[in-house]
Amino acid sequence: MKALSAIMQSFYRSIGYILQPTRFTNQLSIRETLALYYKFLPIPIILILIVGMIGLLLAKQGYSYATFWSPQLTSATGFASSGSAYTTLFALICLSALMLTAFINAAIYHVVGKFVVRTWRGSFSKTFTAVVLGMLPVALLLFILSLPLANPPTRAVINSLFTIMYVWGGIVTWLSLATQHDTNKWRTLISYIIGTLFVIFTLTIYINIEITVSIWKEMLGSI
Repeated sequence: MKALSAIMQSFYRSIGYILQPTRFTNQLSIRETLALYYKFLPIPIILILIVGMIGLLLAKQGYSYATFWSPQLTSATGFASSGSAYTTLFALICLSALMLTAFINAAIYHVVGKFVVRTWRGSFSKTFTAVVLGMLPVALLLFILSLPLANPPTRAVINSLFTIMYVWGGIVTWLSLATQHDTNKWRTLISYIIGTLFVIFTLTIYINIEITVSIWKEMLGSI
């Protein structure tokens, strides 16, 4: 019971941080920020498992349970159960993979904000803390990947939750960056937008490299 109480207390504190990010003025090390994130995870993981189990039960009853990541899997194909399980597993992996994304994004935001736009005043750990706080809404709502896409109303709900997830996360990151580095919110917003463009640019380059490499492999394999 003590462990459960500690998990719930940590979760409620984190919810408070992302509902009012300007009040989170704690100066955390990278290790402390990682601890904050992983103490937050049990509740999102429970949500993902509950939704995934419901999907498995519905699929075994013969209902279509195509999800965001496996829209082609329906009860008619006989793979609905495995599709729901796969989606749940993928969502759980995403929760851990978000940390790698956080390090990369924080590095880009920090370089842009401190050396290009010259807005940040603090260390990398402050930027990393802000980026991780911005990812908490994503972690909290990641269970939507396991929701069924069987009908238009459900798809509309999922699209709405996706929009809320990314807008909420973006606002939390922006305000947290301003608070952590003790800078003007509007200058921070400019740095954040430029940093986001750099993140998108980096991702685009990576995707193009992957596509180019796969094309060359196919060409060389056919020779």
